[in-house]
Amino acid sequence: GLKPPLPAPPNRRGAGLPSGPVLAAVSADPLRAIVVENVRTAITVEPKNGILSVFMPPVPTADAFVDLVAAVEEAAQATGLKVHLDGYAPPHDYRLNVIKATPDPGVIEVNVQPAENWGQQVNITETLYEAARHEGLDTIKFMHDGRMVGSGGGNHIVVGGMTPANSPFLRRPDLLASLVRYWQAHPSLSYLFSGIFIGPTSQAPRLDEARQDVLYELEIALAEAEKSGPNPPPWLVDRI
Repeated sequence: GLKPPLPAPPNRRGAGLPSGPVLAAVSADPLRAIVVENVRTAITVEPKNGILSVFMPPVPTADAFVDLVAAVEEAAQATGLKVHLDGYAPPHDYRLNVIKATPDPGVIEVNVQPAENWGQQVNITETLYEAARHEGLDTIKFMHDGRMVGSGGGNHIVVGGMTPANSPFLRRPDLLASLVRYWQAHPSLSYLFSGIFIGPTSQAPRLDEARQDVLYELEIALAEAEKSGPNPPPWLVDRI
């Protein structure tokens, strides 16, 4: 029959790893080898230009990532060395705020962390603009005829909640349907916030600028959303 699984390794560094005859015995049993010889992750450290580069391994939870970063900070403080973190990002967790800067051709795309209110959004935006000016960057450019336009990217704003349960659109699909209908029935709103490009190839095309059957599909989706009743499952509203 099947042998019982191996006991959990003791909670100390380097313990519990089989070696020598033990490893040979385990390798002879494929069922137990799956438990022992699985892929293991490790943190790697390498000196680069006078700075200690620490490559973070993938971890299962955000709490584990925070604990690992704290251990690196303690080691850096004890040794007096400068540390640069690299490697895998932490798993998604609504408790962690993340700001991302991605180099694109000619611009730097910045995705900022969520804001709980308008005051926080203003503070994040002003801080980002001030930091950009210190680096000689700006969010505008000039056309050949002297017109001032945005640097690109669409300037998208994501509206929702910190968690699916806090999103008003997932908790109130009727509110989402009302907003979509109002925006669709007032085309001037779309063109008011558009850049120099409009239509199906722009950053934010309208529904009626895409395939001809999109409005028909939207009508069906909004009708189904209204049938979901109060407090529908978030996954249902998301799929609709």
